[in-house]
Amino acid sequence: MRKIYILILLCSLFISCNKSDLSFPPDNQILAEDAIQDADDLQQLLNSAYDVLANTYNGTCQNLKTLMADNIAAPNNNYDYMEVYNRNTLYFNGTVGQYYQQPYIAIYRCNYLIENIDIVDSLSSEDAIRLESEAKFIRALCHYDLVNLFAHPFGYTIDNSHDGIIIKNSTDPSPLPRNTVDQVYDFIISDLEYASDNLPLSNGNYATKYSADALLAHVYFQMNNLDSALSSCNSVINSGKFTLDNDSLFLERYRSTSNSEMIFGTISTSNLDVRSSGFSNNYRSDVNDNPTLRASSSIYDMTQEFGINEDRRTAWFEIKNIGLENEFIAIKKFNKEYFNVPILHLTQMYILRAEIQTRLGNLIQATEDINKIISRAYITASQIVNSSVTDQELLDVITRERQLELCFEGDRLYSLKQHGVFYEQDLEIRNALWSCDGFLLQFPATSQTNLFVQNPPGGC
Repeated sequence: MRKIYILILLCSLFISCNKSDLSFPPDNQILAEDAIQDADDLQQLLNSAYDVLANTYNGTCQNLKTLMADNIAAPNNNYDYMEVYNRNTLYFNGTVGQYYQQPYIAIYRCNYLIENIDIVDSLSSEDAIRLESEAKFIRALCHYDLVNLFAHPFGYTIDNSHDGIIIKNSTDPSPLPRNTVDQVYDFIISDLEYASDNLPLSNGNYATKYSADALLAHVYFQMNNLDSALSSCNSVINSGKFTLDNDSLFLERYRSTSNSEMIFGTISTSNLDVRSSGFSNNYRSDVNDNPTLRASSSIYDMTQEFGINEDRRTAWFEIKNIGLENEFIAIKKFNKEYFNVPILHLTQMYILRAEIQTRLGNLIQATEDINKIISRAYITASQIVNSSVTDQELLDVITRERQLELCFEGDRLYSLKQHGVFYEQDLEIRNALWSCDGFLLQFPATSQTNLFVQNPPGGC
């Protein structure tokens, strides 16, 4: 398998030090027929794309989203994070630049696999379709977060003709302009529909049909295509493949043991194979007296709203240095040496479906869904929603529970932007209008070409 490792090494070296045209340098090219000779080589290439994905969603991507929303206090001792928090990133922000490279590395490997899958004569048609479907799922996931972090959301312009990101659907190194957000979303949906139609129902730790459907639910929700989002949620929830954690286990959603809620995520097998360091290195407060990321007072106060002993999620927080000048609210949700990272999970689907059903006028179903989350989150039954609730009251409850339940998981920013686009155009996120250009991460300076338009600088 030496050839495939050489191929991957060259890909990584080139992308890490060159512009984002995602190609091999001409003098280092290896012919595909030399690098890929059998089905195992293709599988290893796909595994290498998953490997990059694990290092992208180890907290790196999620933290950038969390920093721009309202659940986090100003970061401690991290200038790059402070730029993101202040919604005023610069072209030379190393953390943002390193993140930007990672999804495109995974995308490049997926494209290389798709383009060369036919050269392996011994590959069964079943395995060929599975490999291509997994590659398209990874490709869609990477494009989805890139477009939502580096471009204004779907709906920002009437026809979504505003600048998105570069769609990379081949290994062609030619410089390209940014595609529109409309084009990027069409591309993501096309990949995910193919994946949903062709991925297996079970696939070990790898992507399945339900992984594609869960991501489609998020994509359609961002587009406010509620009927399609509901259909995708139903596919996952009604499959019976996943079950909600009980009222104590859900507090350990990020754990190293098996998780019946996880639809798709990354696996850490030991402290020698840590795929969660982006979370633990920044949040851990049990072995670090000065964690980089701390909770905002507003999210902590929400857990105290119904009494200090009512909300089980208070276990995720601890006030440190009480009464001192350096008092802060520590986040205990990631206080572990290593853990699996659920990127798509069942709690997301129930909360998403509850909001969708409410907006579609199906209050009975919406109430049942959000009560599943409420009944395990609170010690008593006093917060259970009754059938007489109005749609606005129910939306307020769902919004609150979504913010608490998915805190620090990277969900909050996209949820707020979707709400700002379609329902509350004067919505402010931490004292800045949701449509402010500061909510766009700056592309790294290495992305600059004659065709590529950078985001406007200046913050909010």
